[in-house]
Amino acid sequence: MLTGSLHGNNRLIRKTILRMYPASFAAMFTVSIALMIDTLLAGAIIGQQAIAAVAIGLPAIGIFQALTQTIINGAGIKMAIFAGRGDRESLKQTYSLGLAGTTVMGIIFVSICLLLAPQLTNLLGGAKAPAAATQASIYLRASSICIVMGSINTYLGKILSLYGYQKAVFRAAVIAMLGNVVSSILIMKVLPADYTIAGLGIGTWCGGGLAVLSSLIEVKRRKIPLRFSFKDVHICQLPGIARMGISSSGNTLADNVVAGLVNNIIVSGFAGGTAALSVYTAVKGVFSFAITAVTGITTASAPLLGILFGSRDKNGLLRTVKEGYKVGLVLSVVWCAILVAALPLLERFYGMQAISQFRSGVLVCMLFMPVHLLMRIFIQMFESTEKIGMGMLYSIVPDSIIYPLLLVVLLPLLGYNGIWISYAGNAILFLLTLYLLRSIASRSLRLNMDRMLCLDKSIRDNIPELDISIHSSNTDVTGISTQMHEFLTQQNASPKTAYLTALCLEELAADFVAHTTLQGDKAAEQTIMDIKMFSEENFHRIIIRNAADAYNPLDFELDDETFSKVGIKMVQKLCRRIDYNYVYKMNIITIDVNK
Repeated sequence: MLTGSLHGNNRLIRKTILRMYPASFAAMFTVSIALMIDTLLAGAIIGQQAIAAVAIGLPAIGIFQALTQTIINGAGIKMAIFAGRGDRESLKQTYSLGLAGTTVMGIIFVSICLLLAPQLTNLLGGAKAPAAATQASIYLRASSICIVMGSINTYLGKILSLYGYQKAVFRAAVIAMLGNVVSSILIMKVLPADYTIAGLGIGTWCGGGLAVLSSLIEVKRRKIPLRFSFKDVHICQLPGIARMGISSSGNTLADNVVAGLVNNIIVSGFAGGTAALSVYTAVKGVFSFAITAVTGITTASAPLLGILFGSRDKNGLLRTVKEGYKVGLVLSVVWCAILVAALPLLERFYGMQAISQFRSGVLVCMLFMPVHLLMRIFIQMFESTEKIGMGMLYSIVPDSIIYPLLLVVLLPLLGYNGIWISYAGNAILFLLTLYLLRSIASRSLRLNMDRMLCLDKSIRDNIPELDISIHSSNTDVTGISTQMHEFLTQQNASPKTAYLTALCLEELAADFVAHTTLQGDKAAEQTIMDIKMFSEENFHRIIIRNAADAYNPLDFELDDETFSKVGIKMVQKLCRRIDYNYVYKMNIITIDVNK
């Protein structure tokens, strides 16, 4: 492989992750607070019995939201891959199909919750806590509409994230949280005492509705080039999209199904089991709060992984995994340290000042955070590279199979500590088992990164490619044509094709530089451009990625004032396909040249 002098595209990847992470983390942080709101308000306004009721009712909501997530996540992954390939038509069709599927599924699941709330809550632990089950049914019915609102908002958030507008996702999350808190408190004050808990559910979907409105406004304001069209809704393609998103949504689904089983195990394992369930729910809430540092990294990396996979960039994929883990490890350790320092405040929030098991549970869970970071990054990588089976394996086995089995064994032996070790430590047992099995199969204790990530042979094998990453300055652009010409000559391109393609692509890169330089030397030095070339069976593919504000060098008219565009005009005539797209704050030009 020929590689540019600046270590391939490491810098573009690191810069993109770091640029997108703050808003992604803030959005996940806000969402985690929103998930805790019902538990916090239940404990503060109603009492511990209400916390148990929320713990019983929430898994049903989670199960149905997880099912809609198959469409949401699958469509998001597909759209990122199509963006990486420069396939705008498929991108638009997937958007319409995903939005229609998400909405229809949400409406169906709301209807099920309204009709079958008592039966659902009994299955999820309510049968062994009758007093809490009655309140859980009321809560479930009142909050069911949030399945539709939350799913649509999450889908719109995927769109905004794909185009690099993480701050807009964060704003929607803040609006959802504030709308939830304010409306919950106001509604709880006017409801009869027996139905106070319904105010929590109504407040949840009120906040979700406001978030949907905010996201729709942002999509329109940002002029995102995606519009819903019924003619693009091809139902026959929906199973394929759902299959793409089944690993992460399957994980959420299995977690919520297992939550009912875990609730029953905990309630049965302690005298006064409802109190133990309240402590467990509180610790789980803090852990979900802590893991926002991890989900922020995977959220920031997800569109980038899809784009790199769509452009068949193996090195970019591997670097994204490594950079994501390094950045995530540092940030998650810092975030966990802050939360540990804030434990006295969290104890007051949950009303757990006199319960020592709450503090020990939080501390044990924090120790396992680096392992959860690794698991989340691997799962995201498998999803983005269409490795559905591996994604399902990593998603479901630790949390949904190993966890309850460990809990059955350790709870009688260790009590509360058995819960915490089973809950947070199941991933270690899974990874160790998988490592041993793969070591035995390969007869080596060293595992190849390509095979660990299960990359396709089409991008894993030693396929010749050119990989250059430069700053957008005239000095760095000089000489690109030489490297391009050398690569194309090695790939048996005709002398004319090699010469003209290399010369014209340098012209295209120089046009990006000229545009960036207009914003000042500092902007040019900070802007990174990534150029990748590889050979397919019948053509050479060139991908230029420029991490900067939107600028389409192909959009021009050839006149006296734009004479510098002649080289770009030559590229358009020479290639069999050239396409521009702006996604994830990157200008992406995809060029195919016949061999």
